[in-house]
Amino acid sequence: MPDETITLTMSKPDAEVLLGVLSSERYNAEAEAVCDAVRKQIDERLAELG
Repeated sequence: MPDETITLTMSKPDAEVLLGVLSSERYNAEAEAVCDAVRKQIDERLAELG
């Protein structure tokens, strides 16, 4: 079975914007789980960058 993950590379400002978008969509029941998972990963990476 092929790997079902993807890796994205983006600038820190773009990641911060995406984080805001994901945060605003977390109340959308259809997207909540995905938004939470991606938001957590972005938060972790931004914390690593300082």
